Amino acid sequence: MSAPQTASQSSTQTVPAGQWLIVEGSTPAYFLYKLISGQVGIYKEGQKIATVTVHPGAPPRFLGILSTLSADREHRASVKAETDVEVETIYIDHIRGILAHEVPREIRQTIQAMIEAIVIADEIKSLRRKLSHMPVVELEIPETLDPELKHILTELRKLYECLIYDQECREQF
Repeated sequence: MSAPQTASQSSTQTVPAGQWLIVEGSTPAYFLYKLISGQVGIYKEGQKIATVTVHPGAPPRFLGILSTLSADREHRASVKAETDVEVETIYIDHIRGILAHEVPREIRQTIQAMIEAIVIADEIKSLRRKLSHMPVVELEIPETLDPELKHILTELRKLYECLIYDQECREQF
């Protein structure tokens, strides 16, 4: 599933339960998948964050769409088949070509703004998830330190505590 296809190619296949369709990380994505039927788990940083199910005859769902939208083509999440799934494999450049050349001119700017917002919002969610898994630390500032260093460390601690403990403060950042 990792070799590039030409833009005109797509194929439908059955992927067995337990197989990874998409792996999060720095390897550039060549494909995205249209889930036609079955159930997959979505994982970010090793944590399952969602389940997507498409019943036979229901509208399909795209998997890996963020890699199509982002400049680096990195998959932002991993996808694992939880049941046998039927997917259509679609070359990313085909989707990019449609968005770049087939979207009517009058809505291209709107589509581009939506894409930028989606990518930024996904990055924010990822950072929030990372922050929530970080251990909370307490900084004890020794009295024997230079007064200027103590002042700097006190400000650092205030900012940290604001961001970690105060919801209103977190929303400002």
